[in-house]
Amino acid sequence: MWGGAAIGPFNVQLFAELLAKNRQLGLVAHATAIVLPHTVEGAALMAPLYQNCFVDSTRIPPLFEELDAAVAWVQGELGTASST
Repeated sequence: MWGGAAIGPFNVQLFAELLAKNRQLGLVAHATAIVLPHTVEGAALMAPLYQNCFVDSTRIPPLFEELDAAVAWVQGELGTASST
């Protein structure tokens, strides 16, 4: 299921620009998590770069090894967001 995590610097920049454009349009996610198991090739190298794409967001998304843990965290965040 998992390939490699590596993408080129140009694509990292495009991702960051897409997130910035979405923020300008008011399209900000209430909860974002990054699922990137350490067994994925390039995970240790790329995880901080992916997180850095969110640097202008209200928060840097946490990293998770397992999808279930990430889903539980997002659901908790969405429950918190809907109660405020």
